[in-house]
Amino acid sequence: MNYLADSTDIPGVTFHTPCDTQNSNGDGLPAADVAWFSIWIDGAYGEAPCKIKTASDSTVCDQFFGKINSSSINATANPHNQFIKTVCHELGHTAGLAHYNPLIDPFPEVPGAPGQPHDCQASGDVTLIVAKYNPPASWIWTYNQHHIDHINSWW
Repeated sequence: MNYLADSTDIPGVTFHTPCDTQNSNGDGLPAADVAWFSIWIDGAYGEAPCKIKTASDSTVCDQFFGKINSSSINATANPHNQFIKTVCHELGHTAGLAHYNPLIDPFPEVPGAPGQPHDCQASGDVTLIVAKYNPPASWIWTYNQHHIDHINSWW
């Protein structure tokens, strides 16, 4: 995260620390939309709960806590790809995306039009998903068109 903070330099855009976990009404400073943590999560590779609601509307999340279970991820057969997919997956939740589980039977259709490729919103272990469906390598860090369309319409 320090590398990201030190490398982020977009002219005219202030980078807010991912460590600011207070509502902007509490300290007057804008907070990051997602604060990331490496933490143990029982039975999951990650989660992204809403931690701070906006002061003006308690149904709207001001900041999510992206929690990544590095211990569980490191115990998988492919921790590098599992980590990438988990971060992408949890970030998708912060943008409002739901997940789907391609490992349950009967196999549900990938969200969207028939033939949509798998994407990082798929739940489960990357090694098992690859063994069962052999999706293109980019699925662990991308969203399919169905999910992109949702994000674009909401934001």
